[in-house]
Amino acid sequence: MSLPTGMVSTLCFRFSKYFKGRKWEEINAHFHFTEKEKLYCEYYGIELQERSETPPPHHNALSLDRKLPESAGGKNEFSNIAICCTRCNICKGTMGAETFKRMLELLSTDKPAMETILNEMFWGRRANKIARIQKETGIQS
Repeated sequence: MSLPTGMVSTLCFRFSKYFKGRKWEEINAHFHFTEKEKLYCEYYGIELQERSETPPPHHNALSLDRKLPESAGGKNEFSNIAICCTRCNICKGTMGAETFKRMLELLSTDKPAMETILNEMFWGRRANKIARIQKETGIQS
């Protein structure tokens, strides 16, 4: 099975940010995308979709994340990249992957509370990111 054409183009675009100069064939040889019919969030397990196919706030849209953030010395290497949902990427922030997975495991005993906490984290960090970008660029919405 192969991924839908749109999903492949999204992956190519996302990976080009992390792996400048690498060819899609090299990336695909490592991750074996064409062997999967669907992609799932490495952290939360939900099925990933194209951003255009998800309603705002695009929680289950395809995203890439550094398992060990740059701020902690993480590199742009295949072994340091997680394919995940947008919500997990934003909620994880600068946490390491294992810390974030442990947090999700602890929260999983109470699903409604987990959803509430993740949504609060998502919206709070998203607002902070928007404010930081506006400050850096001088562009206000």
